[in-house]
Amino acid sequence: MAAVLLLLSGYLFQPLYSEKPGLDDRYRMTLEILLQSVQKNFVEEVDEETLLLGAIRGMLAATGDPYTRFLDPEENSDFSRSEGGALVGIGVEVTMCQNVPCVIAPIDGSPAAKAGIQPGDRIIEIDGVSTEKKEFAEILRIMTGETGSVVRLKVVREDMLEPLDFSITRQIVEVDYCRGKILPGNIGYIRLSQFFGEDTGTVETFRKWIDTFDEKKVKGVVLDLRNNSGGHLQMAVTLASLFLPPDQIVVKASGRNKEEDHVFMSRNLDTKLSANIPVVVLINEGSASASEILAGALQDHKRAVLLGETSFGKGSVQNIFRPLPGDTAALITTQKYYTPANRSIHGVGLTPDIKVASWDPTMEDRYHAHKIRSSGTLEQFVKANRSFDAAAVQRFRELVKKKGFPLSEKAALTLLRSQYPASPFPERDLDYQLDRAMNWIESR
Repeated sequence: MAAVLLLLSGYLFQPLYSEKPGLDDRYRMTLEILLQSVQKNFVEEVDEETLLLGAIRGMLAATGDPYTRFLDPEENSDFSRSEGGALVGIGVEVTMCQNVPCVIAPIDGSPAAKAGIQPGDRIIEIDGVSTEKKEFAEILRIMTGETGSVVRLKVVREDMLEPLDFSITRQIVEVDYCRGKILPGNIGYIRLSQFFGEDTGTVETFRKWIDTFDEKKVKGVVLDLRNNSGGHLQMAVTLASLFLPPDQIVVKASGRNKEEDHVFMSRNLDTKLSANIPVVVLINEGSASASEILAGALQDHKRAVLLGETSFGKGSVQNIFRPLPGDTAALITTQKYYTPANRSIHGVGLTPDIKVASWDPTMEDRYHAHKIRSSGTLEQFVKANRSFDAAAVQRFRELVKKKGFPLSEKAALTLLRSQYPASPFPERDLDYQLDRAMNWIESR
């Protein structure tokens, strides 16, 4: 989500009047009549604040834009924590599609990511309650809860025959938005999970890794924006400046008020990746908003090759209107953005230069993996092999073959790896897209 912070000045609290004569008074009166009627005549007593908040949510929902929404005090607090680097809940970015909440991306290290939630998952039930046609704000409300509580999700996944059930424990997630590494073969790797955390060092960490890659004269850099659902527009512009010469168009933002249209340009920064170092940007269907701004700018300026799958396609900018009375806020879509080549990707996404689908096990592999789990074979093997290494992988493959499970080598490796503590970085032999990116750099 590309968002711009707006502190509201006094004029926004003045009475608003319709430009259509008579329309303003007519519907203000209608609202007041219905409010009083519900308070006096509804079968059960309803709190007035609840009714008014519902009216506000309904007004924003009437725009038809799932990104324009009201934030009550709790939602506003959660949003502020996410900007600063901490989240309460299961750690997943969602939007509405097909009348149910759809996952844009789980956040790295979050309970949702650890449980196996994936981009594109459609959440059809939360704690046994259908999500169909529920308001977005209500969806968010029932997904959140106290730290340590459990939420049960029923999920429909495109390649699965039956819905999947997840029980996920809510917790405070301290998010490390940026991390880097020099991979074997002197290839730089930098992962950005969201465009947040300026105050907690995200930009500075990113810059230090760019400096390191330049000093080490790496063969190339892999910038991993997969499952990065976006964040702050200005951060995307700053990070683009680490790859581009100064005064290059990064993104154009345009809305109904043309006087507020803006062209964001790259800046002259002390840190800059040498122009002769090739860059591959990894994207997938979970890459959205600010991710698409950065990736689109590097693609249009031919500074990077995009590899992976078509991105999500969220090409709009939300202004954050706060503070509103009662510690509330609102996100309102005010502009759409365009890449330097004037491409609007809203609802379309970025097409990668090199299309590489993520590896997905076949239905046969899924069946045999289930049999291995249910038979106790996997549990027994892990108990006898406390560490994950090449020798353990070989022993497991031999065991699977001996017991007559026709599991592919890739599926066996993936199944076994899932039983040991996860690495904070992707592993080349398990990550087909990363492997292809490194192959591309090595072939330069």
